[in-house]
Amino acid sequence: KHGISAAYMTAAYYGLPDCDIRRLQRVQNMAAKLVLGRHRSESSRQCLKELHWLPVFVRIRFKILTIVWKCLNGHAPDYLGDLLCNNNPRGELRSSGRSNLRVPRSKCRKFGDRAFVVCGPRLWNELPVNIRQAGTILQFRSLLKTWMFAQC
Repeated sequence: KHGISAAYMTAAYYGLPDCDIRRLQRVQNMAAKLVLGRHRSESSRQCLKELHWLPVFVRIRFKILTIVWKCLNGHAPDYLGDLLCNNNPRGELRSSGRSNLRVPRSKCRKFGDRAFVVCGPRLWNELPVNIRQAGTILQFRSLLKTWMFAQC
């Protein structure tokens, strides 16, 4: 349970203004250089890669998607799992075998889109099917992190 609450708090950063994300990214960049004993003028991106650290904006999405996987596989509290619904289209679509989640409409675009019930399914539906179908949390996290590193 402790892991879920910590990840849920990290997910609260989703949708923050870019200026706030950039501040957090600067802190992460300096921490990476400190850990590796590098000079502050060296490339932050290279330091993050060496440490296998995802950039802040990607890490936030990683945490949200990990929570979604746990919800769908019975490893999260019921109150979170109850927020997610499978998308049951009326007709047969190509996406019907892809386990898409229903993305509810939010009334308040600025803050409503940041809610887990909206951003979780939206991010989940963007994932490749092979990652969604991972059988264990370790396999899911490994596939997800590899995919995310390739994206950034």
